[in-house]
Amino acid sequence: MRWLEWTLRDPRGMVGGVETHLLSMASCLEKRGVDVCYSSDPEVLFEGRDHQGPFDVIRTHGAALPRRHLFRVRRTASVRIHTLHGSSLGMMAGLREWHRYTHFKAFYRELSGALRADLVASIHGALLLHRLSPVVGSPSVVIANGWDAGTHVPHAGPGGGPESWPDLWKDRWAFIGRLWDRVKGPDRVLSALEFDDALRLVAIPGEGLPDHERVLKTGFLSPAMIRLGLASSRGLLLPSRFEGLPLVVLEALAAGVPVLASRAGGTVRLEQQAVEGLYWLEDPDHAQGFCSQIRRIEELEKGTDRAARALRNQRRLWTWESCTQRLIEAVNPILQRKAGKGVL
Repeated sequence: MRWLEWTLRDPRGMVGGVETHLLSMASCLEKRGVDVCYSSDPEVLFEGRDHQGPFDVIRTHGAALPRRHLFRVRRTASVRIHTLHGSSLGMMAGLREWHRYTHFKAFYRELSGALRADLVASIHGALLLHRLSPVVGSPSVVIANGWDAGTHVPHAGPGGGPESWPDLWKDRWAFIGRLWDRVKGPDRVLSALEFDDALRLVAIPGEGLPDHERVLKTGFLSPAMIRLGLASSRGLLLPSRFEGLPLVVLEALAAGVPVLASRAGGTVRLEQQAVEGLYWLEDPDHAQGFCSQIRRIEELEKGTDRAARALRNQRRLWTWESCTQRLIEAVNPILQRKAGKGVL
């Protein structure tokens, strides 16, 4: 069984959420004996084959598609899966940026992937194209994200950090983002920092954030080092304007670490899983309220057994193995119909 993961750039050695999702599921597939390949060559995607022969399954992701994808993909026996990790329209709504042409181009590529797919796989069921896929004749499945990427890609990405790095996170709240990425709400975090003189932060990677005596900027860290640091931090701040289903939230909750997040995107869906330690920002743009909630959480968290809570949350969250199994169950009937074989 040959399986192609197609992206605009080689995901190996990268540290983003999509790359971690892709590599974690590839690891699970390989354990099942699937030959997983990677390519960024548009011709391989269009033709459904490389120099070694055709692919049984081709998976693409979000807006990471080449130009003219909608019109150049050949009809082959390959099963094509398009994975939705978020929504460009949702991001535009969260940022209130309806004027940017690049956002509409990204949405077109997402739509192109969904229209040419035999199966639309989404990280949560509220995404617009996931809901519309049955209308255009494409079956859809929710595959979610897993919390245990360290089991599958423990050393992915640059930046390890010193062995004592997690000790520097103690008594600090963690924020993951860059100054110019308004989606993650860095301006909201900086407003809270200026309002509360007692607030201390660790910013990952912290690019663009101004130097501040109460902010530790880490630069790029591997996912394994981020998880290690989070476990010793006071908690995770996520005042985002839009989210898919953020891996860092899943990993923090699975470690028993408290998370203070805005009600954005797929993060809200975690309420259905009854996880513990997830708190909601009532008004992310109000610095005083933001800081008051941080202080309230610190009081509530005193004496909490994080290890016990971590075990409870891990039972309620998806693992990458369960995500992969869900995808396989949806792909098998299509494979059997098109090529007379299945993954398992």
